[in-house]
Amino acid sequence: MKIQSIASYNNYYQNNTPRKINKQYRPFLQETQKRPIAFTGSRLGAADALIRLFHINPLNHFNDFSRSEYLKLSKSEIMRLRKRYDKIFSPLLGPNGNTETEVLHSYAANCVKKVFDTQFGEGNYTVLTIGRSLSSIGKVLGYKIGEDNVHNIPMSSVGRYNYNIANPLNYFSFLKNLKQDNVASLTKYLESIGLSRKNIETSGKKYILTDFCYTGHSLIGVENVFKSDFVWGSKSDNVFGVDFIKALSAIDEKSLFGYYVNPTEKQENLAHCYKLFNEFKEGFHIVEKLENALIHNEYKKYSQVTKSYNFDNIFKAAKTGVTSSRFLDFYKQKIVWFKHLDNEMSGAFNHVQLGIKDSVINREKKIPGQQPLLWNSLISQFESDLRNDITEVNKLFVKIYDSQMRNSLGSDICEPVVKLHKKLYSYFTKVFVEKDVNYVYDYYQMRSFLQSILKDIKSS
Repeated sequence: MKIQSIASYNNYYQNNTPRKINKQYRPFLQETQKRPIAFTGSRLGAADALIRLFHINPLNHFNDFSRSEYLKLSKSEIMRLRKRYDKIFSPLLGPNGNTETEVLHSYAANCVKKVFDTQFGEGNYTVLTIGRSLSSIGKVLGYKIGEDNVHNIPMSSVGRYNYNIANPLNYFSFLKNLKQDNVASLTKYLESIGLSRKNIETSGKKYILTDFCYTGHSLIGVENVFKSDFVWGSKSDNVFGVDFIKALSAIDEKSLFGYYVNPTEKQENLAHCYKLFNEFKEGFHIVEKLENALIHNEYKKYSQVTKSYNFDNIFKAAKTGVTSSRFLDFYKQKIVWFKHLDNEMSGAFNHVQLGIKDSVINREKKIPGQQPLLWNSLISQFESDLRNDITEVNKLFVKIYDSQMRNSLGSDICEPVVKLHKKLYSYFTKVFVEKDVNYVYDYYQMRSFLQSILKDIKSS
């Protein structure tokens, strides 16, 4: 049977298992495997299509979609892959020759890079994306800030580590759950990617745990795990949990229209471009579009990690590779990853100049003593600071309690810590239960005093 084109080959493939096709053409493939056959026309036989896709296709270079693998491609191979991408996705291509998926990935990666560069300084941070939702966006971010500065932590359903902070005894249950789940496997994984506690303490960098948050419970759970003494412990002041969508919201929307307008056209007819952008904003809503894609798990199909519901499975889940078992999905995923790399290496979006919203930089009603991060509101920064303080009190309570049990001392040693915990938690209740925002100001006025008490207890 002759197959006239790649498209008809795809139709033929759907009706024939890979085993049947390989069996039919195995002798021919073995004979020709050592002599590459150039692709010169649009009318291909099935055997030629198989050789092209399985043996001499440039995408065979790609395993983990890194810059080094892109550099293995010749100029002619890059041109061939660009044409193949355009042909496959031609109905979906926008003004910049990319589909919405590539545009949104580049947009998201460039935006968080701008936000984190502004907050911490360029090259002064490492980003850890959690789970599958942001793994592909994190990979694109790695092309921009260095692949060693972005890591994925394949943890799923981590909201179970968001314990109730009302009582310090609840921290014992949290630690018990970590032990039962063998958190030591997580520390081994972190050490294998250069993120041991020693490295965290000596690097001088900031470490950003980021996830797509729907309720926010998972991100708090992740922070609790990493800030525990089982993992990074004492360097918790260097670790930040960031809601990914909140980070994007710090970007000035007016600086985004470069993603949809050709830079040459921008110079020639700026007024027309702004008109296009205003129409685009009304009909597209770029942040909402990205958020909707994340809600519906659209980017998980490009993930190079699988689910890991427990720490023991992290190494297996983090193994690089495209997860789809269907050949056509596999091929499309690979060529999309080629496009992400090609965009970055060719500087496709370098003309876009992003900016931070003035309202974020010049916040009104600043609270004395508070240092809000770009992605936090005044209230969300208060909650983050308060949770960190309560976590440190809980750690101290556990240490004193353990020491007390070992030495058979009286329970009065824990009393000052319990009082401090109650004092801190009272701010949480006043603000989030009784809705009295004045206690946010009161908390920061009292915070240095409370922390000095905590320091005195630690040293006694």
